[in-house]
Amino acid sequence: VVPAGNGAPAPGVEAPAVSAAPSVDAPLPPSQSARSPSITFDGPVQPDASDQPRSRVLPRVPDIMPDDAALP
Repeated sequence: VVPAGNGAPAPGVEAPAVSAAPSVDAPLPPSQSARSPSITFDGPVQPDASDQPRSRVLPRVPDIMPDDAALP
């Protein structure tokens, strides 16, 4: 075992990691393909009714100050 403080990497640590890394030009395996089977693009997304902007359906909120208490 090589001590960690001498600046030299431990033998057998970097070599397996470098040899196991695929090259950049290697084709992606099927598990890493760009198209995911769980996502389908059938057309424009139709949002749920709960996702609509709330500003269209604001409830009627009574005024805090009555009209006769208007400031001068």
